[in-house]
Amino acid sequence: MFMKNSKLYDKEYYMEIEKSGPFREEFEGDKNNRRNVALTLFKKIGAKKILDAGCGPGFDALFFMKHGFDVYACDISKKVIKYAKNKNPGPKYFVWNIEEKPIKMKFDGIYAFEVIEHIFDYDIFLTNLNKSLNEEGLLILSTPNILAPRNRLNILIGKDVWFETKYHIHFFSPRILKISLERNGFEVIKIIGSGKISFLGPNFSGSIISIAKKICNI
Repeated sequence: MFMKNSKLYDKEYYMEIEKSGPFREEFEGDKNNRRNVALTLFKKIGAKKILDAGCGPGFDALFFMKHGFDVYACDISKKVIKYAKNKNPGPKYFVWNIEEKPIKMKFDGIYAFEVIEHIFDYDIFLTNLNKSLNEEGLLILSTPNILAPRNRLNILIGKDVWFETKYHIHFFSPRILKISLERNGFEVIKIIGSGKISFLGPNFSGSIISIAKKICNI
């Protein structure tokens, strides 16, 4: 998941997560929204083989496998991949750093849930995901929204620390995420929000979900 100091960064990151309970499913996200959005869209395009990039403990990978997909799932952490194989067996788990090099296999769809904010060079990350997608393959990616109301409030009162975790390196708004995807060979079909007041639009959501189609090779 990370480049320079990636092993140290990764070790500290997962050690901190484990303090509150070993890789709790809750940590893996809002399964009633983001995973279901991806499930619906992958089915719509007739995807068969998908990649869960930055799979963590494998809860999402197992979810997609149970819905009939041929699921590959990778993470930089050997420890978390070992945990995923034991806790959520079935998907094809493997250790991989997508920021260093693309996966040589091609996928109909890629799911990257709450990963990009942890990446040092996210342009390389997106470029390598592009290389691993079939023509017109679909990338569904989510990330915390810097424009979320609580984040705006923290900025207003002078807090300059990131509001989720110290391991978030980059911060995205819907517009910045769209620009980032477009310069790396994707067409953004839609950006939607996830969270309690996401009905007001992506700029007010807690997390951003982008649906992007590969339109050119990088």
